[in-house]
Amino acid sequence: MIYIRRKNSIVFTSIMAIIAIISIASLSIDTTYTSHRVVTTVDGLQDPFSVEEIADRSLYIIKGTVKDIKVFVDEKGERFGDKPIVFTDAVIAVEEDLTGKYTEKEITVRTLGGISEGYETQSFMHPKFEQNEQVVLFVGYEPESEMGDNYFVYGNNMGKYLLKDGVAIGSDYPEGLNETQFFSNIRQ
Repeated sequence: MIYIRRKNSIVFTSIMAIIAIISIASLSIDTTYTSHRVVTTVDGLQDPFSVEEIADRSLYIIKGTVKDIKVFVDEKGERFGDKPIVFTDAVIAVEEDLTGKYTEKEITVRTLGGISEGYETQSFMHPKFEQNEQVVLFVGYEPESEMGDNYFVYGNNMGKYLLKDGVAIGSDYPEGLNETQFFSNIRQ
């Protein structure tokens, strides 16, 4: 079963990379210049996935705590044409990888958005992180994606769940689901 899941994961990751490249062309990127900063808004459409689908297609499923948040500017716009883009790297202290494959104590995932050095990028598709929040992240990796040679949150906003008071809160469960039931659902 692990071999089949890995083979399917590789095939799916390749398909998602192609879709990501195609979808970049459908992204809407607007830049506004104010007296204080350059604001770039990135919007786009994305197909909804259930938490179970994302779990099947993720490289890792990390339970952990946000340890550090690093924001930086890609002024050359290497990933989005000539627009300066702000990325955020969230460093997660890993408590557990539900796939059993990730063995490091930390993982850094890249998302689009943030404010730094007079630049701001807004994205309503990508998750945002707060220091010390406990999360479950569905992690992907594709060096040709918009995130470059970095881990990213698979499914964007759909791939991040906040763990709070024994409840998992995210796209499939906006009101929350008991953490035990949540983990049971994604392990199937």
